[in-house]
Amino acid sequence: MNTERTNIGTGFWLQCVLASILGFAVGTAMGNAVLNSIPPMACTQSFSNSLIERLTNFPCILPALDLVLLVVILGLVGGFMQWLVLRRQIAGAGWWVLDRV
Repeated sequence: MNTERTNIGTGFWLQCVLASILGFAVGTAMGNAVLNSIPPMACTQSFSNSLIERLTNFPCILPALDLVLLVVILGLVGGFMQWLVLRRQIAGAGWWVLDRV
């Protein structure tokens, strides 16, 4: 492993910033498109004391699942765009996408 520091310049920094901005913008658009395709459901509140019943009331937990799905899509697309830039400079950058999620 080469531990010497090399100067890669401001061009690389600018590429990373632009890849991040573009990746997260595209990820947000893709995430919103996916979430808007999921039809809304009516949430009926359960007044049961059972945690299992509350967690399996799918229409009521759908907003939380939407947020998780949006974050995963945003992280995957943003991380992929960053990886496209980093793979030329960093050996073993393939794990970067999963790390961003």
